[in-house]
Amino acid sequence: MVTCEIAVIGGGISGLTFAHYVSLKGHQVKVFEKEKGGGCIHSYFIDQHYIDFGAHTLTNRYATVLEILERYKATDQVCKPLTLKFEGYGKKGFFRLFSKINCIELLRSAFTGFGTKKQNLSVRSFYSKILGTKNYLNFFHYLFQAILCQDPDHYPAGQLFRKRRRNRKYPKSFSLKKGLDQILDIIAGNPSISTEYYNITKITKEGELHVLWSGPAQVAQTKSICLACDPKSASLLLGDGWPALAGLLRRFPVVQVQSLLIGSNNAMTFSKRNKSLIGFDQPFYSAILYVIDDIKYWLFHFKENTMPVAERIRVIGEIFSAKQDEIFVVAARSALLPAISVECLALQSEIDMQTRDSAIFITGNYMNGLSVEDCCSRAKNEAERFHAAITQNPG
Repeated sequence: MVTCEIAVIGGGISGLTFAHYVSLKGHQVKVFEKEKGGGCIHSYFIDQHYIDFGAHTLTNRYATVLEILERYKATDQVCKPLTLKFEGYGKKGFFRLFSKINCIELLRSAFTGFGTKKQNLSVRSFYSKILGTKNYLNFFHYLFQAILCQDPDHYPAGQLFRKRRRNRKYPKSFSLKKGLDQILDIIAGNPSISTEYYNITKITKEGELHVLWSGPAQVAQTKSICLACDPKSASLLLGDGWPALAGLLRRFPVVQVQSLLIGSNNAMTFSKRNKSLIGFDQPFYSAILYVIDDIKYWLFHFKENTMPVAERIRVIGEIFSAKQDEIFVVAARSALLPAISVECLALQSEIDMQTRDSAIFITGNYMNGLSVEDCCSRAKNEAERFHAAITQNPG
């Protein structure tokens, strides 16, 4: 059985960032993950190129991300991001995005909404005030929906487009040479961090130790635990041992995003389209165009539904006026995202209160926001809280 000072359950960007900062303080840490490539960041390799299924770019406002890259001397891996130019696709076909904006309403709302604060407002409430209600409903709702991969209306406005200071040593936006997955590999390469591939199904407590189970087997004992998985999984792991905390985690709504990377065996299938797409009243949020060695691939992010792959192929075929047998699936992946609302802000505060004096630490994209920097900064803060707790109570 594995023993460690702290166990991190979840090997995505949140879990590995937590492990990174804990290891810097000299603590013994082990990461537990079901399989390699966990979390919402995933880069798919094709013909010496990388296609990111989750986040596509980073920015020079991401201080924690840059701090990690600098620590591992990996800033030479920074590269230009994919250039994204979008057009809309709705019930009547393709259209120019900005044709949906009413400029008169935009100017009037910018004047009347000046000074409106984001605090405790939803995305819909805030942006309807400063951009105009019709502009929001006709255009910005769909734009934000594509960014968040979920209905943006109730999302906290304060967690979208946070103000952060730029680090002008780096490009405004950038990617990594081997895809954003590379940052996971960079951290995991730290010899002070070891990863165990187990599907952790339960956590129990025996005295001052926490026991991690994989099915019927005990696989690890640890003094402290960092939960870096989705809220539903975290709730199930805690089970009856921590009913109040498990109940709070269970209240976070989640949404599944189903991504489909497709190509074509007919060079003419995608020849007319040179821009990525934002869906307006469509079963998909967005579609990203990748051109690799003059071959076009499309990555579609579909909304949560029971639509089978064959039906999605039919939808894609209609968009490009292509036969279904001309389109083939290159890769498919599902990701579970928190459907955060303004009401969830109180949940986040309650969870912090519940765990303040405990040996349980919680990080993930449902605790601070969906961006990569939100995940990393939350993980760093929890790692600092862990170190402070150990320093104050070394026994």
